[in-house]
Amino acid sequence: MSDIRLMRWHDLPSALRLAGRGSSFDTQLRLTAGAESLRYRLLANGKHTYSYILKHTSRGTGMGMLRYSAGGQHARLAYLAPDLARDADDTLWLALLDGLVKMAGMHGALNLIAEVGEGSEALEVFREGCFGIYARQVIWVRQPAPADEPEMPLRLARPADDTAISTLYRSLVPSLIRQAEPPPTAAGTCYLLEREASPCGLVTIKRGRQGAFIEPYLHPDARQDTQAFLNGALKLAFARRQPVYCRLRGFMSWLEGPLAELGFEPLTSEAVMVRHTTVRVPLEALKPVREGVLPSLPLSK
Repeated sequence: MSDIRLMRWHDLPSALRLAGRGSSFDTQLRLTAGAESLRYRLLANGKHTYSYILKHTSRGTGMGMLRYSAGGQHARLAYLAPDLARDADDTLWLALLDGLVKMAGMHGALNLIAEVGEGSEALEVFREGCFGIYARQVIWVRQPAPADEPEMPLRLARPADDTAISTLYRSLVPSLIRQAEPPPTAAGTCYLLEREASPCGLVTIKRGRQGAFIEPYLHPDARQDTQAFLNGALKLAFARRQPVYCRLRGFMSWLEGPLAELGFEPLTSEAVMVRHTTVRVPLEALKPVREGVLPSLPLSK
């Protein structure tokens, strides 16, 4: 038997024992926040992050943290504790994963996303927990150093750019990934590379205490601007004074060469794993429908 719920103040002793003894499966948060900041977030629910406690009668206590997108329709697995090295039996992890998927659905999320190291023991546990691989990615890192010249001017995206960004995004990203993740405008500050008043590239930048995290999208027709585009992103990420991490998915793998030329090195290979939730629908949303007409149900928060 097990019971998972939001962490409460009287759970702090258990949370303090587990904080720092787990694993993060949210790459952006792990690399940019740092261990101390992540530990603090575990102990204090924030605007988009929530910690949960699971009491398992046979395997003890576990803890998980979810980070929700701004719209609430997607959740990322920010933390699981204890990690497998400290808990050889994966029963507790499987119970945690089931419980966290349930919690994500009750929050209104359509799916739970985890970024898991290729070849790791955790990968098989996530498979057993009904997570499927939607994409593979390589995380690159560049140590602090000035950005090279030349650079392309990138401008901050505005709400009026949403349609153009969506068109570019759909032309580059496979539909399977688009269904599982929020658009890039929800991932961090978004900058655009324009050609003839239309964006041909965009990069999301998320800055944290331990470094900046970027994710570039560039249309193949703009290959000749690749180096200048990346240099512009590095300057915006304050590459001179902090490490810059870059997430590169398979559909953007042709950027590996330019990244290497700019001083990036591959750090880790990961599988993007997703499990869909059953979203809770409030009873008041259920209305009689005419035969042959499908109802439209709002998501609960």
